[in-house]
This record gives sequence, structure tokens and C-alpha cells, in this order.
Amino acid sequence: MRKTMFKLTQKINKGKVFEKIAYMERNYGVIGETEQKEKFDSLLNHAINTTDFYKSYSKYKKIEDCPVIQKKVIKENYDEFLSGKYNKDELIPMTTSGSYGTPFTFYLTKQKKEMQHAEVTFFSRWANFDIGVKHGYVASKIKSKKDQFIQNQLSIAPFIISEKWLSDEMQRIISKKVKVLIGYPSAIGAIAKYFIANNKFYELDGVITISEVLTDDVRESVRKAFGVNALSRYSTEELGVLSIECEKENKHHLNNINYIIELLDENDKTVKPGETGRVIVTDLYSYAMPLIRYDTGDLAILGKGYCSCGLKTPYLETLSGRKLEEIYSTDGTVIASMALSGQMRDIEKVTNFQLIQLGEKDYQINLVTMKDFSSEKEIVNRYKSLLGQDANIRFSYMEDIPPLKSGKRPYILQKYY
Repeated sequence: MRKTMFKLTQKINKGKVFEKIAYMERNYGVIGETEQKEKFDSLLNHAINTTDFYKSYSKYKKIEDCPVIQKKVIKENYDEFLSGKYNKDELIPMTTSGSYGTPFTFYLTKQKKEMQHAEVTFFSRWANFDIGVKHGYVASKIKSKKDQFIQNQLSIAPFIISEKWLSDEMQRIISKKVKVLIGYPSAIGAIAKYFIANNKFYELDGVITISEVLTDDVRESVRKAFGVNALSRYSTEELGVLSIECEKENKHHLNNINYIIELLDENDKTVKPGETGRVIVTDLYSYAMPLIRYDTGDLAILGKGYCSCGLKTPYLETLSGRKLEEIYSTDGTVIASMALSGQMRDIEKVTNFQLIQLGEKDYQINLVTMKDFSSEKEIVNRYKSLLGQDANIRFSYMEDIPPLKSGKRPYILQKYY
């Protein structure tokens, strides 16, 4: 019924989302460098001829020649990035959350917005989610009651993750017969742990996490509570779905149909497989506000060869988070984010945690715990083995970890470097 309603709204609005989904089904894993280059050449030509900022790009013949663009550059030259081909009234504004800075508005064409919808639907099918399936949306952004009804969505807003909130949401998930959970892994992990603590098992068809790094302890909790393998979706509001994990290997397969995604070092040189690089994206559908070699601020590790899942597409071995989420040991060594989260994987009675670096050797661990928690000493020993035996580690026990303005609760925060 809900899928029929969505099709009807598309027909009324002369939308082409389903055509774009079909396009992705035909071409994902098939499209090659030739098609990518044709799309890039078209975008570059459009940007040169319709924007003030890219006029000077006529001297560039290939993507590697173009400079990397930081968000700061866009802010300082905002109007110059807007294509003169469109009136603002015809465009769709998309404001980023501002989690790591001030909110920022990008403009999309109707075609770009439809492609975003198509990307979400196409890649969500990897986790058994499709248009019309009853799902819980675990994020701070609350859609209108009308949109929730049309999309068959249950809004689960994690503003305060208290024991009462967890109890209430557990009952709602069960009573509303939710089939898929989509949202922040910090909140979904807390819900899963609450199910486990109360000896409840509820079978879901799928779990998709967004916005934050999906840690091993959350993966394990989701398996125990819901019987599925959580898949992490890497997306941004201004771009769209950049990658999603495959179920077999949990590797982030890139959306190389709609984007050119590069991993570059600090000198803007391509990193080798297995190395961490900055995620640089060229949005091949960003005609309203062209984004060519846009620095997302994210870090990732490039995969080697092809994934054993069978997909012949480039992939990321892991998403490492953002620069602002790097934690350093007491001797200045960067510690892998997965190693940091892994220390909490089998610690019982913890529903949520956050590690903050406050000084060169000073760290704080925020904990939300259940009754009878008694593992503080074990946690200190584990983190000192990573951070250094001279690390000063203090604890703060909370009813809830304060969210950022976006509603996200990153499990790592850097407040010193």
C-alpha cells in the first residue's frame, strides 16, 4: 500500500525516482571509467560555463588536475559556486547538520534530489529494506506525521537515551511490528543492549546505521538482539549515499555510478590500498552547485583488489571517522578508531560510552551504565594498554551522553589537538 502511495506521489509530481532506481540496478557494478569520465566532462563543462568559481577550470582536462576544495573555500565564495543556469526558487535547499561546524546550505536540482532517493532505495535493499517497509528511524530529524505515514516510518528520536526511553522504545518497536531499524549506531546499539539486558529477542529483517562509525560492539549487540548483521551506510546530506557495506564482508562498496570518490593524502596524492586517506568526492549530479573534488572531512582506508562478496566494485576497507575524531596516545601516535571501540565490546552493563581526549595525556570516558556495573578497573587497564601506561583516565557517569547539535553521539571526541 505505502509503495503504491509513493508511486502515486511521484506520478503527481512528475518524478522519476523509479526510473533512476532501475538505472542503478542495471549499471551498478557494470559502469566503468569511460562512463565516469563522460559524466565528469559534462559536469566540468557545465561548471565552467555557468559558474563564476569554475571559469578558470577551462585549463583542466582531467580530474587529477583540479584542485581539492575545502568547505571553507565554498563558504568564502558561496555565490560563485551557484550555477547561473537555475533560479534559486527552482532548486531544493539542503542544510547540513553542522555537527562539526556551523550549518551550511547546499542547493540541489530536482533531478539530483531524485537521484538521492534512488540511491537510498537501491542500497537499502542490501539490508532488506524497500519503499513501504515498516521501519524505525532512529535519528534526531523528525519528519512530518504525513511523511511518516506515507513512508510507513516510526520516528524514534534519541534526544535523551534514558532507561525509561529505552523501555518505551523497546515496547513501541515490538507493538508497531517494526521490520527494519535505520539510524545512529550509538542509539541503535543502546536499544539492542537494552533488549539483551531484558532477555528479549526480536527478529528484524535488517539494520542500517548512518552518520556515525559502526563499532564492533554495536554489531555484536544487534546480532544478539535482532538476529541480523547491521550494515553501515556512508552518506552526507549535501551529496547522498557514497557507500554501503556488503553483508558478507562488511566492506564499504562505493557508489561509483554517481560519484568519483578518491582517497588522498595530505599532499593530495592518491593513497595506496591499506593506507588512510581523506575522502574527496566529485558529485557527478551536482549541477546546481557543482562540487568537484570536494573534501568531505572524512577519513577512510582504501580496499585492495575486489571484495570476496563477488561485487567487482571499488570499496573502503573501513571508515576511520573524521579528522576531529582522531585520538592520540600519550606519545603522539594515532590510535585506530576500531581499536578504541573494540575495548568496550564485551564490557557488560554499558549502554553507551564516549572517549574524549582533553590533553596530551588526559582522557575522559563518559559512561551510561545499567545497575550493578563494576568494570571500571578493567576499562582503565584496557585503555592504558592502547593509550600508554602514563595516561590519565577519568570517568564521568551520566544518565545520557549529550548529543551534538545534529543529535549524533560520536563515541570519540578530540578536544586537545
